[in-house]
Amino acid sequence: MKHVLPFSNRPFKIPTWRDLALLVFFSLTAIYPVAAQNKIWDKTFGSNGSDELTLAIPTQDGGYLLGGTSSSGVSGDKTQVGRGDVDYWLVKLKADGSKMWDKTFGGKDYDVLTSVYQTSDGGYIIGGTSQSGISGDKSENFKNQFSFYGDYWVLKLDAEGNKVWDKTIGGSSYERLAAVLPTKDGGYLLGGTSSSGISGDKSEVNKGREDYWVVKLHADGKVEWDKTLGGAENDQLNSVLQTQNGDYVLGGTSTSGASGDKSEKSRDKNSSFTGDYWQDRS
Repeated sequence: MKHVLPFSNRPFKIPTWRDLALLVFFSLTAIYPVAAQNKIWDKTFGSNGSDELTLAIPTQDGGYLLGGTSSSGVSGDKTQVGRGDVDYWLVKLKADGSKMWDKTFGGKDYDVLTSVYQTSDGGYIIGGTSQSGISGDKSENFKNQFSFYGDYWVLKLDAEGNKVWDKTIGGSSYERLAAVLPTKDGGYLLGGTSSSGISGDKSEVNKGREDYWVVKLHADGKVEWDKTLGGAENDQLNSVLQTQNGDYVLGGTSTSGASGDKSEKSRDKNSSFTGDYWQDRS
């Protein structure tokens, strides 16, 4: 029996969508207030198993990169064998939506992709949450006490989607990666949620049940620093941005009142269950 990650906001499960699909690109007229929306094209990509699209980004060559999760082997549009129960799956498109290539990355267990970003060298930085140990494309063992908890798993790819390096980052409990961001100094910022105390790559005590956890990497993927931010309850990071002066803006959901790093009380009378937006600038 396979375990699932105990994330309160998103169970770590086998995807239920049958196909990766990019639906639909629209052309908007410049006339205001009337804006006609005309479909230019639509494409469906998938295999004979379960494939879930997480996000799609435009690429420097005028095309697009689709990133998601697949439990399939070679079939349909999927040209590479599965590595484990669930893998990262990327599909590169030309400007007209026709497929250029696809890549599968994973270890022997569950690996769920949550973030894709194109880097200045034309390659890609991708990341998500992994339950796998050393196996398949995963070169480092899990950091947590029990493998089913999950760690951050990040890969640097070249422009053709080939792996340059991969890094597994985590503490003794569970971590969920939400975003990977290239930084102005050529490194990367990882942002997500952690329930770990000081252990593994985590250098600061936990503030509550779940905290924001950001990890700064050098260009080669080595950890530069990490920061834990949170209140006394559950704080789940969903988004990271870098400002023009090099600072970072973090945002997510919080059920904490004024405590720890959280300076304002909850706005919700049922905050222990529902939560508020919480933004932090570091």
